[in-house]
Parts: sequence; C-alpha cells; structure tokens
Amino acid sequence: KAMIVCYDRKIAYALWQRIVKLREDWNVKRRSQLDKSNFTKEEWESLKPIEMVKLICTRTANDEEDMFKMLGTKEDQKKWAELFKNENSNLKIAIVVDMWITGFDCKSLDTMYIDKPLEKHTLIQTISRVNRVCAGKEEGLVVDYIGLEASLAKAMKLYSEDITPVKEIEASFVIFKDQLDLLDQLMHDFNQDRFYKGTPLEKLRCLNEGVEFVQKSKEREVNFMNIALRLKKAYDLCVGDDRITDYEIARTHFYCAIRSFIYKLTRKETPDAVKMNAEVKKLVDACIVALGDNEDEEVKIINIFSSEYLKKIEGIPYKNIKFKMLLELLRKAIKAYEKTNKLKSIEFSKRMKAIVDDYNNRDGKILVSDEDVVNDFIDELSEQAKKLLAELEADASSFERLGISFQEKAFYDILIAIRDKYGFEYPDEKIITLAKKVKETVDDKAKYTDFLSKSNIRANLQSDIIRLLSRNGYPPKTFGDVYAQIIEQVENFKKNSL
Repeated sequence: KAMIVCYDRKIAYALWQRIVKLREDWNVKRRSQLDKSNFTKEEWESLKPIEMVKLICTRTANDEEDMFKMLGTKEDQKKWAELFKNENSNLKIAIVVDMWITGFDCKSLDTMYIDKPLEKHTLIQTISRVNRVCAGKEEGLVVDYIGLEASLAKAMKLYSEDITPVKEIEASFVIFKDQLDLLDQLMHDFNQDRFYKGTPLEKLRCLNEGVEFVQKSKEREVNFMNIALRLKKAYDLCVGDDRITDYEIARTHFYCAIRSFIYKLTRKETPDAVKMNAEVKKLVDACIVALGDNEDEEVKIINIFSSEYLKKIEGIPYKNIKFKMLLELLRKAIKAYEKTNKLKSIEFSKRMKAIVDDYNNRDGKILVSDEDVVNDFIDELSEQAKKLLAELEADASSFERLGISFQEKAFYDILIAIRDKYGFEYPDEKIITLAKKVKETVDDKAKYTDFLSKSNIRANLQSDIIRLLSRNGYPPKTFGDVYAQIIEQVENFKKNSL
C-alpha cells in the first residue's frame, strides 16, 4: 500500500484528478486485484468494491459537487480505512492531507510520498506509519519531496537528545520499555485486571477508578502525567516493533487513557469554548453511565449548568473527578460572566484560584495518608466550589432584583467596589441611581461609530463622568479610579458586542 501526503485539499484533489486521468482503470471499483477463487465466500464479501486510488480528507459545504460526493461521509471514511488496512482490498493508494497520517496503523503500508512540511510529533508519527511489520515487507520507504531531514533531526530531540534519525526506532523501544516499567511501579497498588478482562462497564469503572487513584496525591499525579507523556511519544515511534507484546500494548492504552482523562479535566484554557463544553459533558456522562444499573441507558442531553446535571455530578463517587468537573463548570461560568461584568468575574476568579491552590497543595495540607481524611478534604473543596458557583449565578442574576439592567449592574459593582476600597459612606440606593446615570452618559457617547478610538470623544466622556460623580456627591479622590474601571468595562462590552 502507498500513501501520498499533500500540502492541502486543493492540491490533493488536483493530484487525484491527474492520476485517474492517466490511469482510468485505477478509478474502477473492484473487490480485489486477486481472483475470487483465492478467497472464501465470507472473505470475498468482506472486500467491498472500491477504487484503487482514493482521496481521503474532510469535506466542506463549499466543495464542488463532484468532490463533495467523492469524499463521502465519516461512516464512508471508516469503511475505507478498514479496506485500506486489508492487504487484499483493491484500495492500494490513499491521497491524504491531515487524515490518516497520525494514529492510523496499516501494516501493509510500505511507501509514503511526502509533499507537505511537517514538524515535531506530527513528522515522527507520520513517517512511523511505514514501520509496521508485515509478511513480505522488508522495510518502509519514505519519498521526501520537501527536504525533511533537518526537521526530522529537530523532532528527534523532543524524545531524547541522544536519538538520531538512524537510531530512533531502537532508542524509542528502550525508552518505551523503561517508561512502561516506571508506570507499572507507580500503579503497583492498583488492580487493573478489569480493564483487560472485564465487560465494557467494568472497563469504564476501572478507568474511572484509575483516574481517581492517580490523583490521590499531587506528586503522584504530576509524575504519572510526565511519564505517560514520554511513554506515548516513544510508543508512537516504535508502534510497529514486533517485540512489543499485546499485554504491553494494552497497558499502554490504559495509561494513556488515564492521562487523556486527567488532561481534559485539568487544562485551564481552550480556544474553543463549545468544544470544551462538549468535552466536559462527555466525561461527566461517561462517569454517570458507569454508575447506572442499566448499561444501555442513554444519557439525556441537558444543560450542564442545570440543577439536574449538578445532581448527577454529585452522584459520582470519584472524589477527585467530581471536584475537577465542578471546577470546570465554575471556570466556564466565570468566563461567561466576564463578558457582562469584568470586575466581578475577576473577583470570582481569585476566589476560585484559592480553592485550586488548596487542592494543588493537598500533599502538604493532608498530614496523614488515611483515605477517609483525604476524601473529606476533597469533599470540602467540592462544597466550596459548589457554593462559589451558586454565589456566581445569584450575582449574575441580581440585576433583576435591583431593578436595573445587566450593564447598569456592572457599573453598580464598580461604584460599590470603589466605595468600599476608599471607605466612605454612600448608600446602595444612591449607587443604583448613579449607575443608571453612568449608563445614560456612556450611551450618549456610544451612538458615535468607534467612539472609544476617538480621543476627543473619550475626553468628553471622561469630563461628563467626572461632572456626574461630582454632582452626585462622589468623593473627588476616586474620580480617576472610577473612570478607568468604567472605560475598561465599556471596552469589555464592546469586545463582546453587548
């Protein structure tokens, strides 16, 4: 089998068109290039008719009609992947861009043509696709049209300073065995048997309990995450080595699954809030399913901030997992509140950070190793996180109780914070009235296009706010501070189109 890695979809499609124009018979669907007599009835029927050369990449609504149809659905691509892995299938050449170059194993793949710049892990994993052991295959061939030698040498340094492109497979195998042994020692007191021998539900429960075991102490969690990462890097390089046993592969999958679970629970930032929301829900649902009596029960799609969903999280017996899921909900809620009230979101972020710091420093705070004491400590932090989430939700909706808009509430909070900072008397009722007037003053200037970028309008806004504060008895020493925070909040409204 052969794989051609192209720079982008446009080039890949053009290449496919050229190939099938020169070799029309390569675009004819057949089950196999061998005669039917070579197969049993079942084997022959499993070889679905398919072209010899296939373009494999994602499709978009903007693709021209012929290309859109040819690229197929995700289900089609899964079937094509299975056929490509089958040595007897007619599908012999895959033209790809990003799909199938990492995490895709085809033992009979022996030649790869690369016409795309690749770096670091992607480069290593891509060229490793041709390293799988297969009967009749002596070695893999990489045809480099780009000049990847320098990038390859740099990429190898990510694995070990001593590894060179010539020695990477042997060195990575040694590293793989070493890191796997370290993880076995670290997980010595945890029974993994159910993950390898149990039912799907037992496997999921074992995975959840493994995640919990790793997080029992901060030191263990950090060590596990670092070792598991090195294990995965080494395994990606030597994945085709026939010296690796099935049991070693199974343990690698188990440890990498735990690392992936913890990583998704603990990463603090994500460029795609929607994606993170889905990831958190997927992880929670997996835990919830593991607790149910019915293995086939479908988890309903509900708002992850609803009381019903929080109750389901409460039902999770894994203390660390539950705590980190509550934290993720809290982070998401604070991020959403930041759009309407930056000052308050900063306040809640600081309070959340204090909870996170207590958790991260748990090894020093828990002086005994008794499991009940550890669980009580985590439970207390979970209660603090739940309480903070409830306070945030109450604060975010409090503008309705005050009889003001959410924009006016943001200015109200600024005026309250300044009053408390400088320690002077000013009734809450008067601050409500003043917040409304601040909003009117800002709106008067906001009618001008790009008013924040025009110095004369900003100067007029500053003068108007200072006069407003003065007329309403707000102390002069606070004017600069109030104006700076009001402008910051106005810019925040504009950034979020509010």
